[in-house]
Amino acid sequence: MSYPPERPHQGILYRCMRTLLLIAWVAIRIPVVTLLIILEPFVTIFLMGFATIGLLTCILNFLLLQFPHFPYWLVLSISIGSALLLLPYYALMRTLTRHPWGDDPYRS
Repeated sequence: MSYPPERPHQGILYRCMRTLLLIAWVAIRIPVVTLLIILEPFVTIFLMGFATIGLLTCILNFLLLQFPHFPYWLVLSISIGSALLLLPYYALMRTLTRHPWGDDPYRS
């Protein structure tokens, strides 16, 4: 396992503060990651279900029903937007699950 290189010009106060900040970061990060991982199936089902229902409604209206005042583009854009909301959710999970120093000690 490799640690970041120590710089000889850094004082003890700097290293202590850095260690305290790292401990605080881990103490905040672990519960947030746990909550995000627990909620991930529900968020995925909700957002993708909403996107699927909106897309099917647009297709059904376009091909069969053809209501004159149906907000086709609005429903389609909201459906695509709800599917795209998963990207920041997964990016946040990936950011919070990374190792604090940038390298993963468990990966060989």
